Amino acid sequence: MPPGSPAEPEPEEWTPPPLVTRWRQGDVADPRRYLRFTQRTLRRWDAHVRNRVFRSDLPDRLAPVFGRQVISVLGDSHARVFAEVGRRRALPRTWIDVTVASGATSIGLGNPDSKSDASRRFRSALKAPVPVTRRTLVWLGEIDCGSLIWVLAENRSTPISVQLERSLQSYQAFLTALVREGRPVALVSVVPPTIADYTQWDGLEGARNQVTATLEERTELTRTYNLRMREWADREGCGYLDLDPWLLDPSTGLLAEQYRNRVGWDHHLDSAGLSAVLAARLPALDWPAAAGDESSSP
Repeated sequence: MPPGSPAEPEPEEWTPPPLVTRWRQGDVADPRRYLRFTQRTLRRWDAHVRNRVFRSDLPDRLAPVFGRQVISVLGDSHARVFAEVGRRRALPRTWIDVTVASGATSIGLGNPDSKSDASRRFRSALKAPVPVTRRTLVWLGEIDCGSLIWVLAENRSTPISVQLERSLQSYQAFLTALVREGRPVALVSVVPPTIADYTQWDGLEGARNQVTATLEERTELTRTYNLRMREWADREGCGYLDLDPWLLDPSTGLLAEQYRNRVGWDHHLDSAGLSAVLAARLPALDWPAAAGDESSSP
């Protein structure tokens, strides 16, 4: 600085905006809470709009114009993987409406007082003006094969086969009603079990701790269940999406490790791996023709 030059002023201390100051002092909530609230609100609004659209015949009228197909998916919590399929745009020529009833069971479909209220919720998703020509994909049975059949057999001192038949008949009755309405119906095979020992499992707040069946026993029951449902689908003219050849490890007969959820307490399959399998197999599904429609698969 040249001699005689005025001294440079000291830089002013940065003053945070009032909102930040109040946040630091605890007068207002963390701004990140507002961001999360906004994100949740936008997701709810998006879901609301999608529901209003898919609960009409608008997608079905627009689908031929844009070369698309429309599918209504009905299922338990495992069906949420279709949201992952949508996010990845893995089925770009398909519009999917997913109705999830958490805790839904095949046995519970025949119980109007079931906690999941699955039958009513599924029926509501298909009621007019949704056209009966829309393809309907149903995905249930994991809770039955993994827990409910075993628990009922023990509590009621009945053979596993008795509760198995009860579950199959309830599931088939629900599907038969859809078929008689003229709907093109397909079902997805039950996914293999993932948890090795339910008695030591902390998931679902211990809801399955009563199940003492081994992983091998539960896998075998699931395969039997899938075989029976496939035979029924062939007889009744329903489509059947068999995931077992892709999900089971041929060397062990159990779920392949790449599809096991990385979160140890989560009994759902790895969403990325399962969504990839669904995206690869669903386009090849042989759909039955809708009432008054001689076509099937696109």
